[in-house]
Amino acid sequence: MRTDEFAGICMEHVKKYPDMFHVRIEETKTSVPRSFSITGSFVDVVVKYMNLRPSKTLTTRFFVNYQKSKCTTQVIGKTKFSKMPRQIAEFLHLQEPERYTGN
Repeated sequence: MRTDEFAGICMEHVKKYPDMFHVRIEETKTSVPRSFSITGSFVDVVVKYMNLRPSKTLTTRFFVNYQKSKCTTQVIGKTKFSKMPRQIAEFLHLQEPERYTGN
């Protein structure tokens, strides 16, 4: 997925089933909708993230800022998503983490 597609995911794009989440991406660069499923132990991670979402959040965007063990009402934009691969590579102590980009 592209970084702006991640940033554009809204709560209504994420549908919860008993053992999985289904995410549908409507607006894509190629104008072809896409979808994916979240299963297994990752379902618990998504549930935990959703429970951290402040009730006073006015936005319908799914991803909000997470820092100091809690979510804020500020949304995450495509720039922050594009920085995440490098941050993950640094955390995992991979060689040349600067080569991991969100492009």
